[in-house]
Amino acid sequence: MKYSTIIFDLDGTLVDSKINFPAIYQSLGLEPGKSIIEHIHSLKEEEQKSARELVHFYENQGAENSNPIPGVLELIDELSHQNVNMAVFTLNSRSIALKTLERHNIAIPILISREDAKPKPDPEGLFKICNHYGTPTDKALYVGDYKYDLIAGLKANIKTALYSALPPSFDTKGAYMQFAHFNELFKYLIRDLDMRKD
Repeated sequence: MKYSTIIFDLDGTLVDSKINFPAIYQSLGLEPGKSIIEHIHSLKEEEQKSARELVHFYENQGAENSNPIPGVLELIDELSHQNVNMAVFTLNSRSIALKTLERHNIAIPILISREDAKPKPDPEGLFKICNHYGTPTDKALYVGDYKYDLIAGLKANIKTALYSALPPSFDTKGAYMQFAHFNELFKYLIRDLDMRKD
């Protein structure tokens, strides 16, 4: 296979978590699109706790209301069947990410959350995953849906596939590929697997 490791973002990529981001931005007094994690780190210590609790509340709500993106479960099952390395790199907390994955029986063994690496767009989490599997960056594919995913992939020199059911609201220059349904990514990856077997 062209890729020995497939890395996924979580919210907006594997699941539609329906997190109420407008409410988070408004509650934090933050301009939409700015990094929530960086904003929290910039606060005074006593303010960080309440901000984290606020974000956790909305993330937990999102996890409970989440649904898998169409085509995701079929792709994960096939990649597992083919013994392809998989991982998740997310801005979510570890507890919320695990809750979301378990809720939908998404069996991906490696999870890098915001407690485990510097937040995207820093590529540290991608490097950690590649190091864990012993995968050269040119043999990894990162699948995400947002500009921070693309920037992290570019910084890590890892090809990035962007999922977006609608035209993206950000500059996608540098993306290796874009797709509107996971069936497209499924066909692309599985065709490669079939060629390897031939």
